[in-house]
Amino acid sequence: MESLPLGVFRMLRHLTRLKLDNNRLTRLSEASFDGLTSLVYLSLNLNLIAAVDAPVWYKMPALVTLSLEDNLLVDGRLRIPPRALSRLEELRLNRNQLRQLSYDITSGAPHLRRLYFRSNGVETLPQGVFRATPRLDVVDLSANNISRLTSQAFNGESTFDSFTPTIFCDKPSAKTNSNSMARH
Repeated sequence: MESLPLGVFRMLRHLTRLKLDNNRLTRLSEASFDGLTSLVYLSLNLNLIAAVDAPVWYKMPALVTLSLEDNLLVDGRLRIPPRALSRLEELRLNRNQLRQLSYDITSGAPHLRRLYFRSNGVETLPQGVFRATPRLDVVDLSANNISRLTSQAFNGESTFDSFTPTIFCDKPSAKTNSNSMARH
């Protein structure tokens, strides 16, 4: 299956879990997810997804877990509009081709608690990339190419003052400065 027929889920308003793993899906379009207003879990692992239409996320307002692992997502082709996934708590983007963890990805999920971004080739994190996600308690950046990790990536404004997040960054040569928040 390379694409989802338009409106294929329209009559499944009470569906809460959907797994479409290990298919040949290449793109997610807005109309494909009409009717999934009760969906809390969506897994699209092991597909060939290279792009996601930003409005698709508004079709699933109850989504809590989204897994897009082992796809072909590249920088700029995955955008989650601000507050589009307002209930999302877990986002899995491991093993894609995302070289940057950008605010375009994190801004749409203000309740995000767990972010898995392993094996994407990320080298640095932009300042404030997590400013819209103050509830994060797990960030997995393992197996990337991060050479430096500073507190500015985590907002520089003490986003994590109220708790201690678990941050995985397993590159043994990663250098940190005095404002570092890297943990092993």
